[in-house]
Amino acid sequence: MIMKPMPLVPPAVVAWPLLGVLVLVFAFFQPAPALAQDRQTRDICLCRQVIARTLCKRPDEVEFIDRYMDDATYSFTVFYAKKPERFICNVSGNEVRIKGKAWSPLLRTVRVTPSTQGEGDCMDLDYFVPECPRGPVRCCEPRRAEDVEREKELDFWNRPIPDLLEDELSEGIAAEEDEAAPQEGEPEATQQP
Repeated sequence: MIMKPMPLVPPAVVAWPLLGVLVLVFAFFQPAPALAQDRQTRDICLCRQVIARTLCKRPDEVEFIDRYMDDATYSFTVFYAKKPERFICNVSGNEVRIKGKAWSPLLRTVRVTPSTQGEGDCMDLDYFVPECPRGPVRCCEPRRAEDVEREKELDFWNRPIPDLLEDELSEGIAAEEDEAAPQEGEPEATQQP
C-alpha cells in the first residue's frame, strides 16, 4: 500500500483567520474613545484651575494647547510677566503636577479628591495661594446621553403614582386645548343662535 503525501496548506491560508481573531480580541480590550475624551475634559479642567490659582489668574486666561502621547499630560500657555509662558500639567491618580519656567522653575504638586456628591466622575480641588484665595472647585466628566436617559427612567419609576397621573392629565388637557385652538389661516368658527 502506497500512501500519497498530504498536500500542504500554505501558511498564509492559516494565518489570515488567526490574524482576524487577534484583531477582534484587541479591539474589545481598547478603551472606549468617548470615555477617554470625558476623562480628558475633566483633566484639562483640573490643570487649568491649578495653573490659574498658582499664578493668581482667571481660569479662562489659561489656554489649552495640546495633549502629549499619553492621556494624562497636557500643555498650556498663559500670558504671565509680560510674555507668554508654557506649562506642562500631568494628572495621575489623585495628584495634579504642573511644571513651568515663569520667572524661575516652577514645580507644584496638588492633591485632588474624588467627589462623593453628585453624579458622574468628579474631582474636588481645594487649592489656593494665600495672595489670591478662592473657594473649592469641582471638575467633572461630561454626562453622556446614556446616563441622562438612565436617570430619567429612574426618576420616572421613583415618582409616586398620583404625581404621574396628574402629569398625564395635564398633558392630555394641553393636547386637547391645542387641537381645539384655531390654526393659522383657518377662519374661526362662529356660533349662530
